[in-house]
Amino acid sequence: MIFLVGAPRSGTTWLGKIFDSHPDVLYRHEPDKELPSAASLDEAAALLLVQSWASDRTIRTAGKPPSFPKSWRTTAGNLVHPLLAGLIRGASPWGGPTIPDMGDIGKANIVIKSVHWSEGIHLGTRDVPTNRTILIVRDACGHVWSMMRGMRQNRFELRNGGALPINAIAAMACAERYGVTSRQFDDLPDVARYAWGWVAFNESALTSLDGLANFKVLRYEDLCEQPEAVARDLFAFAGLGWHAQTENFLNRSTHYEGPSRYYGVFQDTQAVAHRWRTEMDPADISAVEEIVALSPASRWFSTLPETRAVGERHVAEAESLGSTQLV
Repeated sequence: MIFLVGAPRSGTTWLGKIFDSHPDVLYRHEPDKELPSAASLDEAAALLLVQSWASDRTIRTAGKPPSFPKSWRTTAGNLVHPLLAGLIRGASPWGGPTIPDMGDIGKANIVIKSVHWSEGIHLGTRDVPTNRTILIVRDACGHVWSMMRGMRQNRFELRNGGALPINAIAAMACAERYGVTSRQFDDLPDVARYAWGWVAFNESALTSLDGLANFKVLRYEDLCEQPEAVARDLFAFAGLGWHAQTENFLNRSTHYEGPSRYYGVFQDTQAVAHRWRTEMDPADISAVEEIVALSPASRWFSTLPETRAVGERHVAEAESLGSTQLV
């Protein structure tokens, strides 16, 4: 299996669809909506959990658009599956009904995308060397800016009565390790709590996976800058050959000139990657930088001084074309 893991708003959906565009892949989109606590997971429990994810055929998990022809489906299956998926999504947009895979999935490479499984992911990676895990890390400021934007637009389904769309327990526990008490954490502004959420997710995943030969870290900004070169490298790491179907999807998904959608995979990727630089309050940027700099995960933080110039160059280029290029 191939696991694609990343905090929400880190480019995981686009990365998932890049992999889904390969004809040999069976893709499962965020089957981790209900995730047991890491303390309850051991190797056997993790195996059962992953098997349940692979067999999840709810329309939200198995029918996420866009759809791609598959080598393991019949010609009829490739024609019918996207039509059936569209009908089911239209009838039940919340993803309850299931959809058949319409093919021999035993011939497919299973790809599972998760935005919650930072703890315990090592059980599916360390203990099964043939599996591959890719952690996508987005610039912390870009991540926080996107989360704040989503909250303003009411994009999130808040869980368990939470006030923010983050794992507040994990974020608070992480902050406490750096000397921030639970009371102090509760008094922090939202931007700081989002930053601690970024640290908690990425630090947890990096700590549990670091040093494993079948684990790879991907910077979201690198994928935006050089999508084909990076995707080819990821496919080679995952044991997948390159295919024209993926190349076509990359071209369509990175040079999109229509209206930007919050959850869309068709974007002007270079502009989107650095859009926060012109829209995020400088005080918020400083607050995020100060928190993230405390963590070893900061080595993937692309706004550190030595890499900040790249983003500033793209902002200047976009502004010279007019503000519409940043939407």
